[in-house]
Amino acid sequence: MTKYAIVLLGICAPIIGLAAYTPQPQVSYHDHQLTQTGDGVRTAIFGIKVYHIAHHLDKNKKRTSHIKSADALAKANLAKQLTLHFLRSVGGSKLKGGFYTSLIQNNPNLKSELKPIKPKKRKKPMKLTPLQSEVSAFLDAVGVDVDEGTDMILRYDPKMGLSVSVKEPKKKATPFKHIGGEKLTTLVWRIWFGPKPPKPGKELRAALMKNL
Repeated sequence: MTKYAIVLLGICAPIIGLAAYTPQPQVSYHDHQLTQTGDGVRTAIFGIKVYHIAHHLDKNKKRTSHIKSADALAKANLAKQLTLHFLRSVGGSKLKGGFYTSLIQNNPNLKSELKPIKPKKRKKPMKLTPLQSEVSAFLDAVGVDVDEGTDMILRYDPKMGLSVSVKEPKKKATPFKHIGGEKLTTLVWRIWFGPKPPKPGKELRAALMKNL
Protein backbone atom coordinates (compact mmCIF):
# COMPACT_ATOMS: atom_id res chain seq x y z
CA MET A 1 0.00 0.00 0.00
CA THR A 2 1.43 3.37 -1.01
CA LYS A 3 1.77 6.24 1.43
CA TYR A 4 -0.87 8.14 -0.58
CA ALA A 5 -3.38 5.33 -0.08
CA ILE A 6 -2.62 5.32 3.63
CA VAL A 7 -3.24 9.07 3.82
CA LEU A 8 -6.57 8.72 2.00
CA LEU A 9 -7.62 5.93 4.34
CA GLY A 10 -6.78 8.15 7.28
CA ILE A 11 -8.99 10.90 5.90
CA CYS A 12 -11.90 8.63 4.99
CA ALA A 13 -11.89 6.43 8.07
CA PRO A 14 -13.70 8.94 10.34
CA ILE A 15 -16.33 9.43 7.63
CA ILE A 16 -16.89 5.72 6.99
CA GLY A 17 -17.35 5.06 10.68
CA LEU A 18 -19.99 7.73 11.26
CA ALA A 19 -23.14 6.52 12.98
CA ALA A 20 -26.49 7.51 11.51
CA TYR A 21 -28.05 10.50 13.23
CA THR A 22 -31.64 11.70 12.95
CA PRO A 23 -32.59 14.98 14.66
CA GLN A 24 -35.84 15.28 16.57
CA PRO A 25 -38.75 16.66 14.51
CA GLN A 26 -39.96 18.65 17.53
CA VAL A 27 -38.49 19.94 20.79
CA SER A 28 -40.06 21.62 23.79
CA TYR A 29 -38.77 23.66 26.70
CA HIS A 30 -40.42 25.90 29.27
CA ASP A 31 -43.80 26.70 27.70
CA HIS A 32 -42.51 26.55 24.13
CA GLN A 33 -43.27 23.99 21.45
CA LEU A 34 -40.82 24.08 18.53
CA THR A 35 -40.85 22.30 15.20
CA GLN A 36 -37.90 21.60 12.92
CA THR A 37 -37.39 24.05 10.04
CA GLY A 38 -34.58 21.99 8.53
CA ASP A 39 -31.25 20.27 9.04
CA GLY A 40 -27.97 19.70 7.26
CA VAL A 41 -24.29 18.83 7.65
CA ARG A 42 -21.42 21.25 8.14
CA THR A 43 -18.42 20.05 6.15
CA ALA A 44 -14.72 20.91 6.01
CA ILE A 45 -11.87 20.30 3.60
CA PHE A 46 -12.26 17.20 1.36
CA GLY A 47 -15.93 17.13 2.36
CA ILE A 48 -15.16 15.81 5.84
CA LYS A 49 -18.30 15.96 7.96
CA VAL A 50 -17.90 18.04 11.13
CA TYR A 51 -21.38 18.22 12.63
CA HIS A 52 -25.03 17.66 11.83
CA ILE A 53 -27.08 20.75 12.61
CA ALA A 54 -30.83 21.08 13.06
CA HIS A 55 -32.88 24.23 13.58
CA HIS A 56 -36.17 24.41 15.48
CA LEU A 57 -38.57 27.34 15.66
CA ASP A 58 -41.76 28.24 17.53
CA LYS A 59 -44.41 26.10 15.83
CA ASN A 60 -47.16 28.74 16.09
CA LYS A 61 -47.79 29.68 12.45
CA LYS A 62 -49.40 32.99 13.42
CA ARG A 63 -46.11 34.09 14.98
CA THR A 64 -43.87 32.75 12.20
CA SER A 65 -45.87 33.55 9.05
CA HIS A 66 -43.89 36.76 8.46
CA ILE A 67 -40.56 34.92 8.28
CA LYS A 68 -39.73 34.66 4.59
CA SER A 69 -35.95 35.11 4.56
CA ALA A 70 -32.83 33.90 6.35
CA ASP A 71 -32.21 37.36 7.81
CA ALA A 72 -35.77 37.53 9.16
CA LEU A 73 -35.23 34.15 10.79
CA ALA A 74 -32.00 35.32 12.41
CA LYS A 75 -33.73 38.43 13.76
CA ALA A 76 -36.93 36.68 14.87
CA ASN A 77 -37.59 37.33 18.55
CA LEU A 78 -39.20 33.91 18.95
CA ALA A 79 -38.30 30.69 20.74
CA LYS A 80 -35.73 28.89 18.58
CA GLN A 81 -32.96 26.37 18.91
CA LEU A 82 -29.90 25.14 17.05
CA THR A 83 -28.61 21.64 17.82
CA LEU A 84 -25.13 20.69 16.68
CA HIS A 85 -24.43 16.95 16.79
CA PHE A 86 -20.70 16.43 16.26
CA LEU A 87 -19.70 13.70 13.84
CA ARG A 88 -16.02 13.83 14.80
CA SER A 89 -13.82 15.11 17.63
CA VAL A 90 -12.86 18.78 17.41
CA GLY A 91 -10.51 20.80 19.63
CA GLY A 92 -11.89 23.73 21.60
CA SER A 93 -9.43 26.24 20.15
CA LYS A 94 -10.49 25.31 16.60
CA LEU A 95 -14.16 25.66 17.46
CA LYS A 96 -13.61 28.99 19.19
CA GLY A 97 -11.60 30.35 16.27
CA GLY A 98 -14.10 29.08 13.73
CA PHE A 99 -17.10 30.58 15.51
CA TYR A 100 -15.31 33.92 15.93
CA THR A 101 -14.42 34.03 12.22
CA SER A 102 -18.01 33.18 11.24
CA LEU A 103 -19.38 35.88 13.56
CA ILE A 104 -17.18 38.50 11.90
CA GLN A 105 -17.87 37.30 8.35
CA ASN A 106 -21.64 37.39 8.80
CA ASN A 107 -21.84 40.58 10.87
CA PRO A 108 -19.72 43.21 9.05
CA ASN A 109 -19.97 45.84 11.80
CA LEU A 110 -19.11 43.50 14.63
CA LYS A 111 -15.33 43.59 14.21
CA SER A 112 -15.14 47.32 14.88
CA GLU A 113 -17.47 46.95 17.88
CA LEU A 114 -15.24 44.26 19.35
CA LYS A 115 -11.99 46.07 18.59
CA PRO A 116 -10.27 46.54 21.96
CA ILE A 117 -9.80 50.12 23.16
CA LYS A 118 -6.18 50.90 23.98
CA PRO A 119 -6.07 52.99 27.14
CA LYS A 120 -3.21 55.44 27.46
CA LYS A 121 -2.19 54.89 31.06
CA ARG A 122 -4.50 53.12 33.44
CA LYS A 123 -3.82 51.27 36.64
CA LYS A 124 -6.80 49.01 36.02
CA PRO A 125 -7.81 47.37 32.70
CA MET A 126 -10.85 48.84 30.98
CA LYS A 127 -14.11 47.05 31.48
CA LEU A 128 -15.67 45.24 28.55
CA THR A 129 -18.81 46.65 26.99
CA PRO A 130 -21.98 44.56 27.43
CA LEU A 131 -21.68 43.30 23.83
CA GLN A 132 -18.00 42.40 24.25
CA SER A 133 -18.83 40.51 27.43
CA GLU A 134 -21.64 38.57 25.75
CA VAL A 135 -19.56 37.63 22.69
CA SER A 136 -16.71 36.57 24.97
CA ALA A 137 -19.10 34.43 27.04
CA PHE A 138 -20.49 32.82 23.86
CA LEU A 139 -17.03 31.97 22.52
CA ASP A 140 -16.02 30.49 25.88
CA ALA A 141 -19.19 28.38 25.98
CA VAL A 142 -18.74 26.91 22.49
CA GLY A 143 -14.93 26.83 22.49
CA VAL A 144 -14.65 23.49 24.28
CA ASP A 145 -13.16 20.14 23.27
CA VAL A 146 -15.86 17.86 21.88
CA ASP A 147 -15.85 14.16 21.05
CA GLU A 148 -17.78 12.40 18.32
CA GLY A 149 -21.41 12.16 19.42
CA THR A 150 -21.41 15.36 21.48
CA ASP A 151 -24.51 17.59 21.26
CA MET A 152 -24.13 21.35 21.56
CA ILE A 153 -27.45 23.18 21.98
CA LEU A 154 -27.96 26.90 21.43
CA ARG A 155 -31.37 27.82 22.80
CA TYR A 156 -33.16 31.17 22.71
CA ASP A 157 -36.14 32.12 24.88
CA PRO A 158 -37.56 35.65 24.30
CA LYS A 159 -37.95 36.12 28.05
CA MET A 160 -34.69 34.50 29.19
CA GLY A 161 -32.25 35.11 26.35
CA LEU A 162 -29.64 32.84 24.79
CA SER A 163 -28.32 29.80 26.65
CA VAL A 164 -25.84 27.06 25.76
CA SER A 165 -25.56 23.44 26.90
CA VAL A 166 -23.12 20.68 25.92
CA LYS A 167 -23.98 16.97 26.19
CA GLU A 168 -21.05 14.59 25.80
CA PRO A 169 -21.63 10.91 24.98
CA LYS A 170 -22.52 8.83 28.07
CA LYS A 171 -22.43 11.91 30.31
CA LYS A 172 -25.02 14.25 31.73
CA ALA A 173 -25.61 17.45 29.81
CA THR A 174 -24.12 20.59 31.31
CA PRO A 175 -26.78 22.94 32.74
CA PHE A 176 -27.92 25.58 30.27
CA LYS A 177 -25.72 28.63 30.81
CA HIS A 178 -27.17 32.06 30.08
CA ILE A 179 -24.98 33.89 27.57
CA GLY A 180 -26.76 37.01 26.31
CA GLY A 181 -29.87 38.63 24.95
CA GLU A 182 -31.70 39.25 21.70
CA LYS A 183 -28.92 41.22 19.99
CA LEU A 184 -26.32 38.51 20.61
CA THR A 185 -28.77 35.83 19.46
CA THR A 186 -29.25 37.60 16.12
CA LEU A 187 -25.46 37.82 15.68
CA VAL A 188 -25.04 34.12 16.50
CA TRP A 189 -27.93 32.96 14.28
CA ARG A 190 -26.35 34.83 11.38
CA ILE A 191 -23.44 32.38 11.53
CA TRP A 192 -25.74 29.93 9.71
CA PHE A 193 -28.37 32.30 8.29
CA GLY A 194 -26.08 35.16 7.22
CA PRO A 195 -24.44 35.81 3.83
CA LYS A 196 -21.46 33.50 4.47
CA PRO A 197 -22.61 30.38 6.32
CA PRO A 198 -20.13 27.53 7.01
CA LYS A 199 -19.43 24.96 4.30
CA PRO A 200 -21.20 23.91 2.19
CA GLY A 201 -22.33 27.54 2.39
CA LYS A 202 -25.66 28.58 0.90
CA GLU A 203 -26.59 24.92 0.53
CA LEU A 204 -26.45 24.50 4.32
CA ARG A 205 -28.45 27.68 4.91
CA ALA A 206 -31.15 26.52 2.50
CA ALA A 207 -31.27 23.08 4.16
CA LEU A 208 -31.92 24.70 7.55
CA MET A 209 -34.94 26.56 6.09
CA LYS A 210 -36.41 23.85 3.87
CA ASN A 211 -39.49 23.29 6.04
CA LEU A 212 -40.44 26.95 6.54
